[in-house]
Amino acid sequence: MENTIILSTEQHFNLRQEDQYCDLWIVDSPENLSVADRLRADISVRSVTTFRDRGDAATNIIMMLPTVLDHHPDCIKIIVRGLASEVHDKVIKGKPELSQIASQQDMLVLKLTNNTPDI
Repeated sequence: MENTIILSTEQHFNLRQEDQYCDLWIVDSPENLSVADRLRADISVRSVTTFRDRGDAATNIIMMLPTVLDHHPDCIKIIVRGLASEVHDKVIKGKPELSQIASQQDMLVLKLTNNTPDI
């Protein structure tokens, strides 16, 4: 999954098969700090970054998206986890560089419209 970012607000992050070779951004819960240390040694993960929990999932994602995009300007896709489906639209509102390509209960997949014409 080249140029894919996993952005997770899950308090108990679990690495999934599809996360291999992705850059991971995970909220810094006590459990996730241990997980992040372990994942940093995993050669199937490109990078692991933790970020401060700002209270609720939507706020975390809204606040972190600009930072993630600054750090990964060649990113093509962002998979957002731990975000209730009823706030998916709130997260991408006013961000023309992002388009929603998939949505499930607690997962949102975004495409960077200025980096690729199609996935």
